Amino acid sequence: MVNPSLNASVNPWLAMTPGTDPTDRSRAVRAGWEEFLAHGAVAPSVRPVVADSWRRSADARVARDGVAPIPLEAGDLEAYRSKHPLARVLPAVP
Repeated sequence: MVNPSLNASVNPWLAMTPGTDPTDRSRAVRAGWEEFLAHGAVAPSVRPVVADSWRRSADARVARDGVAPIPLEAGDLEAYRSKHPLARVLPAVP
């Protein structure tokens, strides 16, 4: 498997370089995520941009299930949605 973090000329925002097997890459990232959750260590196969994101999320204590709590009182959801930047497209979101 190609390790993009070892090649400085690769754009850090690209998830895979040509020739990388997507299934292998997905497994490596998943294993890296599990290692990070269990021990706080980042595997060498994880791109720095991803590792930095994981660290920021951990520092901000983002829930592991990815659901950010939005404390709303009864009836506040509609007001929140109407002011949201995506309000015009929310009716199209299932």
